[in-house]
Amino acid sequence: MPKSRQQKKRERHAAKRKAKRRSGRARLLPMGRKAILRQAARWPLLGCWVNKDWRDPEKLNQVVVARRDPHTGKVVTGVVLLDRACLGAKNAFVANFATAAEFRKELLGHIRQVQELIEIELNLAAAIIKAGIDYAAQFGFRPHADYREAAILLGAADPDAVTEEIAVGGSEGKPLYVSGPYDNPEKIMAQLRRKVGPDGFHFVHAIGGSLEGFEELEIEEDDEPVS
Repeated sequence: MPKSRQQKKRERHAAKRKAKRRSGRARLLPMGRKAILRQAARWPLLGCWVNKDWRDPEKLNQVVVARRDPHTGKVVTGVVLLDRACLGAKNAFVANFATAAEFRKELLGHIRQVQELIEIELNLAAAIIKAGIDYAAQFGFRPHADYREAAILLGAADPDAVTEEIAVGGSEGKPLYVSGPYDNPEKIMAQLRRKVGPDGFHFVHAIGGSLEGFEELEIEEDDEPVS
């Protein structure tokens, strides 16, 4: 059966990301990628942000955690696109910026074009992410492959210290799957049917995603070791 245009688009996107990861990790580094992030996780926290309407579990959350090197002023940030209604961590990336001003303009400014952000405490950021991931795990959905790297920047955050209950799921206590441009809806809905039955979830078709403009922002793996 011929592939649909949407299937071909997803395959091109996946191939591009795989090639980018292979080329980046083939370089000889003074430090490994995760070692750089672990050191950055010990830097002072610059801030954490999430979309203002995050308490609505049917809204996608963009959780941003940024840390700044006290010596150079360089900023390393992790961003998680979180679906607390169904899929958990749908997307994630890490990026670095020469200054805090550059970070605020290029990354926070980009996100604020489509969503209003508020600043939150580190523990709450970790709790929001954990709630979404734990909910998705019930249905067999794992976090995006790049989530582990972004999560390193949470450092010693304690999500269990947050007393506020963080809502998950859609209406009627059922998961709500809102399809994205790089999803495989047929596969995801088949998984949901196996877990909760054909009437155990809601489905909405949608496109777009505020992380798309930042696919190329990565930790520069030929950087000098982070101090």
